Amino acid sequence: MKNLFLLLYLICCSGNAGAQQLVNSRADDLERKLKGSQRYTDSAKVMMELSNYWAYTDSAKSMSYARQLMGLYQHHKDRQGIGVAHYYIAGVYMDAGKNEIAKAYFYKARAILEKDTAYNAQHYLARVWHNIGALLQREGDSKGYVDILLNKAVPILEAINDTVTLARNYSDIGQIFVNTNQFDKSLSWYKKAIKTLQHYSGYEDLALAYLGAARSILFKGDFSKVPAQQIKSYLDQAASVLKPNPKAPAWIEYFMNMGLYRIEVGNDPQGAIKNYDQGLALASQLNDDYLQLELLNRKYYLYDKQKQYALARATAYRLYALVSRYPISKNKLVVLKNLVDAEEHNGNSAKAFELLKQYTKLADSLKVEDTNLQLNELEKKYEQQKKRKRDYPPAK
Repeated sequence: MKNLFLLLYLICCSGNAGAQQLVNSRADDLERKLKGSQRYTDSAKVMMELSNYWAYTDSAKSMSYARQLMGLYQHHKDRQGIGVAHYYIAGVYMDAGKNEIAKAYFYKARAILEKDTAYNAQHYLARVWHNIGALLQREGDSKGYVDILLNKAVPILEAINDTVTLARNYSDIGQIFVNTNQFDKSLSWYKKAIKTLQHYSGYEDLALAYLGAARSILFKGDFSKVPAQQIKSYLDQAASVLKPNPKAPAWIEYFMNMGLYRIEVGNDPQGAIKNYDQGLALASQLNDDYLQLELLNRKYYLYDKQKQYALARATAYRLYALVSRYPISKNKLVVLKNLVDAEEHNGNSAKAFELLKQYTKLADSLKVEDTNLQLNELEKKYEQQKKRKRDYPPAK
């Protein structure tokens, strides 16, 4: 099961990760709200929503609203607002893969917001920390990412009781444990996210938490009656949350996990291919390369398992072309191994050997580290800190 996915889930989050996006948000409704706004603070909120809304499909529009937000706050000499605007501009650059520029703007936002103790400033400071961590993960540093989540973002959000954003961070920690094959730990974090969001059924974050819980059980690989029922229940609950908006980005992950459910529980590979293609179509429409990579990876393994080697080879090369755009070497390593196997299965031994040499060279260049141990130590420290705060609350 562990070979069925790449190290992509956390990085696929939008640069505006942590955004509290309602499932049924609509651009035309938001535009009307913007035109009807009487106060600049109301206009600013709508500009943020519009920048988030267009983040997946039109980066130019998303940046336009982020820049308008900056201009509005600068005009009113709103220092906190200027810090928030830096965050939104950084998010657009992050979504576009311009990581160094994004990082520079996140640092500008952090420098302003960390000096402000107001709720809104701390809310955005936590989101800034989250995305600085996500940029580390894009560079292959998952340990750095979880360190920032547990020691920077989550403590801020718990302190200010920011429910929806906190739950998103719980889900992100859950996915880190999925990526390191610690599925019971992963499920526990997703359950925390679901519990935290139980009164926020209109938010896409709840659907993502349900999907994460389903994914944890799927990847664990126990498909007996009770786990199979749990998986289906989580998938159905996610679909119920997403139903008002057929274009909600979380549908991509729904199709991904439903495809795997059809394979492992329903013994329906053709149904799985249909689900994967539904996810690919929406991911392409929303310009989400990372989830396209994961879906193509799933298709490759399914074709290979069914001995449809020509289709597997074509999918492997499509996957390789896409993964080569991004810096995560471990992902490229997985895809190179796919190519070696695909060429060998198609009788192309010379090409397979050439690719194997590339694979060996890359594998030798990657440092082997005990990631699980490091992640577990970070989680342990986080729990100890929480216990100390409960046992010895600060004097009032």
